[in-house]
Amino acid sequence: MGFRVGLVEDDDFTRSMLVSSLSSLGHSVQVECSEPRVLLEYVKANDLDAVVLDLHLGKGPTGADLAVVIHRLKPHIGIVMLTSYEEPRLLRANLPGLPSGTVYLRKGEVSSVEILNQGLTDSLMKIGPSSRLGVEARSSQLEQLSDSQLEIMRLISQGLSNSEIAKRRFI
Repeated sequence: MGFRVGLVEDDDFTRSMLVSSLSSLGHSVQVECSEPRVLLEYVKANDLDAVVLDLHLGKGPTGADLAVVIHRLKPHIGIVMLTSYEEPRLLRANLPGLPSGTVYLRKGEVSSVEILNQGLTDSLMKIGPSSRLGVEARSSQLEQLSDSQLEIMRLISQGLSNSEIAKRRFI
């Protein structure tokens, strides 16, 4: 028996591939969208077993913001965060903590639909890895960096010079 799943992913190709993958696993994708508000409206009016959320959804709320609201409204819904970010703080400092039981999967690590399926199952059983941000404990050196250090790395990756970074950071 499959799960009733909601999906928010801002990339059309990735979203269509996820819908196909979830359907091939026997799950029923009840709602698929690129806008967090569409999924949120659906969750308020209907029941789902789990949601798959992209962390970075462009301007506006992040997948982390959406996860917190969904968990508050319906804590029984499993949450899988599917993202390209090794560390959520690389997206933005001071993200809200992910709800307990949230499963954090990096797109680059999902080499088969079985991994996605296991993530859904784990999220429903509320056995998702948890740490300060509710993400899997990794041996990554990025975890050891402070929010300030990650912010500077983010600004460097955007091509800002040392003086531009200093100006933005009020240094």
